[in-house]
Amino acid sequence: MFNCKSRILFVTEDLFIPPRNGSARIYYDTAEKYKCGGHDIFCIAAYRSEEEANAPGIKDGYSTLFSDVLFIPSLNYRGNAVAKLGLVMREVARTLSGDVYTGTPFYTIALRPFVHSIVDFVRKNEIEVIYFHKPHTVLMLLPLLHQFSSLEVVVEMHDDFIERAEQYRLTYRSLFSRMDWKHIFARYLGEYVKLVRLSSLNVLRSRHTETRLLQYCGKILVASEEEFGYYRQDPAMKEKVVYHPWQFDQAPAHVGHTIRARFDAGFISGDDIMNLDGLVHFCTCVLPGIRVQKPNFRFLVAGAISTKALGLVGHLPNVTVSGPVDDLREFYEAVSVVVIPVRYGTGVSIKALEAIRSGCRVVSTSKGVRGIAKANLGGIAIADEADQFGERVLSALH
Repeated sequence: MFNCKSRILFVTEDLFIPPRNGSARIYYDTAEKYKCGGHDIFCIAAYRSEEEANAPGIKDGYSTLFSDVLFIPSLNYRGNAVAKLGLVMREVARTLSGDVYTGTPFYTIALRPFVHSIVDFVRKNEIEVIYFHKPHTVLMLLPLLHQFSSLEVVVEMHDDFIERAEQYRLTYRSLFSRMDWKHIFARYLGEYVKLVRLSSLNVLRSRHTETRLLQYCGKILVASEEEFGYYRQDPAMKEKVVYHPWQFDQAPAHVGHTIRARFDAGFISGDDIMNLDGLVHFCTCVLPGIRVQKPNFRFLVAGAISTKALGLVGHLPNVTVSGPVDDLREFYEAVSVVVIPVRYGTGVSIKALEAIRSGCRVVSTSKGVRGIAKANLGGIAIADEADQFGERVLSALH
């Protein structure tokens, strides 16, 4: 991607060390890959509060990975009353305008004390490439980009954030259609408010803002083949867009479906609403068909999704909701088949990457393996219809 021994500056909107979610894992793996490739890597890491940046182990973790690090406030900075008011105003503005890239009022106030430090940081470290981890980070440093016009600027589109907003809207509607109003207001009021905001999505306005941000970038890296095709249609971006799916050399030896596997299948994920919808869909539409042929089918749910999943599927027979897992190997050794039943989503599926790397048998929807190189999908069974998905799971067991 870059010349050997390039001096690359990674810019992220949130702290990602240690990795606590899928996006953070993408950021970490990307930086580590370039470091292992012989590049000299640096980072401007944005934080939501000073307490977050000063938490134990944060700065040591960054210093271990990067040659030099500068911490600055993020677009989601909430370290004082003015910043918190700005976040509220941003959400109101996003709802009224429908623009997913609406900026944060007063952010320039929070950033102003760091402007000289940012410019000095780039010059002192003789940065050659600025690597933005998503368009929002371009928005974060937009006022300063004219000072870096001689540098190569790259943005990684690990998500189409406009399509992502639409996917969230569809997910919320699908999931809430399965619940009564009492349950929604008791447990998912915050998510329902998000649905109201997403209902005002203005795609044209959001695309216009996105194009304006991406014009500052010489390369636009897109992981999903579908999203790559979309961005290539824009004449202004056609020559900049690079298909850049996630890939790795090979999966390790298969560890699932051994004598230690206590469950026939399992699903491990974060608590994102898209994962929850996929789980509910699997348990209500796929699982009954599987149990016609295998009545004692045992299913494990693990990860951060467990808290929300317990009240929705925890009552089902032979469905075990176990909670967060400290060591992913424990989950993969406990199941014969990993299922990824998500029906909505954009960008790169981290849960699929982890499942493939584990060497387990995997059954997924096409959405579940988005953004992953085809070379790494050879051993995955893919099905989008409920009955076909169930058949693939049963076949994987045998």
